[in-house]
Amino acid sequence: MGLARTDETPVVLCVDDDVCVLAAVSRVLRRAGLHVITAAGAASALEHLERGGIDVVISDAHMPGMTGIELLTRFMRERPSVARILLSGSPQRLALESGVAELLLSKPTPHRELVEAVMRLWQNKRPGSINRAS
Repeated sequence: MGLARTDETPVVLCVDDDVCVLAAVSRVLRRAGLHVITAAGAASALEHLERGGIDVVISDAHMPGMTGIELLTRFMRERPSVARILLSGSPQRLALESGVAELLLSKPTPHRELVEAVMRLWQNKRPGSINRAS
């Protein structure tokens, strides 16, 4: 069963094994009025993937068990309508070049930039968007 959401606010799944980073990112997005779900690793994120209802996923690049690139690949294959953002402290150009991530943000990302990126990607993925990829 998917999450209840409104058309004005995206449901954002934040994934990071570092609980401090996870708390900081989710706090920024919640303060901006977004509906945020957190996952402290890929296994938890995959449970949310199965349930559905996610509009945007923001994943750390380096996590034990499954990398952020591997996780975003699963989202891309199973739920292509979900916008995908990779957070990394190091360059991950392969994620962008392969299309796995639609946006690469470095750590730390300024709060405003993070919120604007989420909203821009979500709006572009919405049905009826003139910027939406086919």
